[in-house]
Amino acid sequence: MNIKKRFPVYPIFLTVFLICCSNAYSLGSDNNTSTVNLNRYALITISTGYRTDTLDWNTAGFNNNPNILSELEYEDIKIYQTALNIKSVLNNFVVNLYYNYGVITDGNGYDSDYDGDNRTLIFSKSSSTIEDDNVCDFSLAAGYQFSNKSNNFIITPAIGFSRHDQNICVTNGIQTVETENITPPLGPFSGLNSTYESSWKSFWIGSAISFIINKNFTLSADYKYHFADYEAVADWNLREVFSHPVSFIHSADANGHESSFILEYCFSNNWVVATEYKYHTWSTKQGTSTTFFNDGAQGTTILNEVNWTSKSFNLIFGYRF
Repeated sequence: MNIKKRFPVYPIFLTVFLICCSNAYSLGSDNNTSTVNLNRYALITISTGYRTDTLDWNTAGFNNNPNILSELEYEDIKIYQTALNIKSVLNNFVVNLYYNYGVITDGNGYDSDYDGDNRTLIFSKSSSTIEDDNVCDFSLAAGYQFSNKSNNFIITPAIGFSRHDQNICVTNGIQTVETENITPPLGPFSGLNSTYESSWKSFWIGSAISFIINKNFTLSADYKYHFADYEAVADWNLREVFSHPVSFIHSADANGHESSFILEYCFSNNWVVATEYKYHTWSTKQGTSTTFFNDGAQGTTILNEVNWTSKSFNLIFGYRF
């Protein structure tokens, strides 16, 4: 099974990153009560922002010898992203659809291999660069919002489905540790164009809280817990012993934590602008790593762990109907 670089069009993600349920105020009002019906409206927002990711994984050797054979670290991945969010509220029932696409502009990769347990007897280490790749996020969620009598505090429990993809290609390899059995020798080596395409598919539960500060400002926060399946497909283009374009596949159960904080300013009954900080942290349980060889053979070993963190700051523009 291969993960395409182009994100699938079917909905498998969730993100009710509650672009402020409670922000439609009349600027001429003298109190904090919205002049817009908060239990019946539609909100469309477009956001743009800057994001940094890290992703790392390691696998054991065959028969768990050594317990960590190969370890990859993708660090300081710089991403510029744009997202579309559509939210509909009808009689306090909430449906939220979200799509995000980001372009990777920079990052660093590190590949380490060991002959001994617990990262000992290193026999190869190389570094590389990451650029001109992409990330994609897609979500679909539903919930129900509850508010107090004055409509200045809203809480929205929700459930949803989500998918997050990171498509990474490493180039410009530099060998930094070698042994006599390892090629290329120390220094830069040419031809590196290896890919690692990962996907986190999840069902989640969560809740969002919005507090109406005054007729113009709303502060919102939400949290989601993800029950996820992880899969990744790699093509190690310089390893002739491996099959291409699928050299190995990773698979594991995973979980994730996602939180966001939004400060929104409503400058009319319809138009809003907001800033958002979003944080993700995900990890897998022990899984499997299946390697495909060029002679048609294959072997399976332990995928010890995969870890992903993501931080982003976004500027949001929206229109409420």
